[in-house]
Amino acid sequence: MRYLGYLGLLILLPQIVYCQDLGELYAQLYSGNHEAVIQQLEEATQYDSANQKIYVLLAQAYAIDNNESMAESVYEKLHTLNPDNVTYINELSKLLYKKGQLPRSLELVKEGLRLSSKHSSLLALAAKISYEENAYSESYNYYTELIEMNINPGRNYHLRARCEVKMDHLDDAISDFKAALEFNPENSQIIYEYVHCLYSKNRHHEAFNLIQRVGDVFGGSTKYERLKGNVYHKVGEYEKALESYAIAMEKGGMNAYLLKRMGICYSELGHYEKSRDVLEEAVLLDAGDGSIYYYLGRCEMELGNSKQAIHYFTISLKRIQPGYLDELYIKMAQCYENENKPIQAIKTYRKGLEQYDDDPMLTYLLANVYNDYYLDKSVALAHYEKAAKSAIHPEIDKYILHKIRTLKESNYLKE
Repeated sequence: MRYLGYLGLLILLPQIVYCQDLGELYAQLYSGNHEAVIQQLEEATQYDSANQKIYVLLAQAYAIDNNESMAESVYEKLHTLNPDNVTYINELSKLLYKKGQLPRSLELVKEGLRLSSKHSSLLALAAKISYEENAYSESYNYYTELIEMNINPGRNYHLRARCEVKMDHLDDAISDFKAALEFNPENSQIIYEYVHCLYSKNRHHEAFNLIQRVGDVFGGSTKYERLKGNVYHKVGEYEKALESYAIAMEKGGMNAYLLKRMGICYSELGHYEKSRDVLEEAVLLDAGDGSIYYYLGRCEMELGNSKQAIHYFTISLKRIQPGYLDELYIKMAQCYENENKPIQAIKTYRKGLEQYDDDPMLTYLLANVYNDYYLDKSVALAHYEKAAKSAIHPEIDKYILHKIRTLKESNYLKE
């Protein structure tokens, strides 16, 4: 009988211990005794399978022990026991997010927000998941709620700006980057994205002024120096651009893009031989970039080597992106003119006009060739009149009107 009494006490003892000593186990857990605490808590769940306090502590123990899979399993159990508990939903959704189960995590987050619409942690996670799932408008709305609640406004202005960039609302993004920077004036990532956004909107002088104001908070990071170089180039600060590109190359290694940008800057400064040397290095690293050949052609043209310029322009035409084409046709045709080859010049201008039918500059320059080399001036007149329908530049527009008037008054036109 005495033996049976001790046995009954031993059976009841774990229930008494685990119900009364959770505080002591909690203290042990945070003193580093993870495995022993987990073992005791797992045993406790077998005696009291509905005690949520035990499961909460067990989930925390697994999390501290970096066993997120088991922590998730425990929070799933807690969510089953109490589906309206927003804390359980929040913790479970975070663990699911870490595992990459974004749809299930977002489903839970929305479930939690229906129970507690102003839960800041759930709103932040909803915003994050929506952004990663390319639902930028939804993400924007969640970040707006957080900003209105004054929850970490600097960070949330920054993250909302990213949504606006993705939605191509760049002016709104610029406003939010500006607000974010006021809260975090030395945050290099905000500065970089803010400058990049200004640069993308062709607000180059604002980008330049921002760079001057914040100074060098990046310690010469490659991507920022590259962006700085691009901004400096756009505002005509070519020497500063070269310095930034050189730092970027020193930090990140030589590459065709940076060499090309340096070559362009040297060309803008009138250092055509130096530009050519740098661009030739760029070609060795990326022979498929047609724009490098275009700038090489410009250098050769400025150095008086029209034949070599035509060679580079010809290669460029086969590989160039459309944004360069109108200028490329112009430069190539001008080289043919320099070589006293008007027929080739005319063919080149006309090829350009096949791509850009209404380009007034191409039309005007073609009119000049017809006027200089053709006895029948009616062809030149027709092209001058077509070019006059669009504004090019005040001086050129004035010259075109003058040519139209003088040709109509001359005896060169055929009856």
